[in-house]
Amino acid sequence: MIGRLVYFAGWVEHTLGELTVLHHPEREMATDTGWGLSGARLVSALRRIDDPNGALAEAINEYEELLKWRNKIIHTGWVVRDPHSVMGFHAPMDRGVPTMTSYALSYGVLESMITRWRHLERVVDELVSAVMGLNSK
Repeated sequence: MIGRLVYFAGWVEHTLGELTVLHHPEREMATDTGWGLSGARLVSALRRIDDPNGALAEAINEYEELLKWRNKIIHTGWVVRDPHSVMGFHAPMDRGVPTMTSYALSYGVLESMITRWRHLERVVDELVSAVMGLNSK
């Protein structure tokens, strides 16, 4: 289940990155490390895209909302807690001194997040198709 969430989150970020390149092919979209933009930097690049009908803004807002858990999900060690939930252990290193935090998530919450990422992927895919002139609508 965690793997599916990570997969869809990564695919959404890849497709959002594709959208930034389609709108601004001259702009460098990779970071200094060579990795593609993600998180706040990707949001910043997306907000510079002209969005006459507001569809992109809605997708960006949903992405920002999902980002609140994205890093915790991806950078956490997970163990099965019981038949209905998992326990995550996370030690963020960005503050200099690691502080271990833990939290439990039910499978229902994880399924809900997966559903939201999957829906966002379809929305973003439609935005990319529209830029490429592939929509039949």
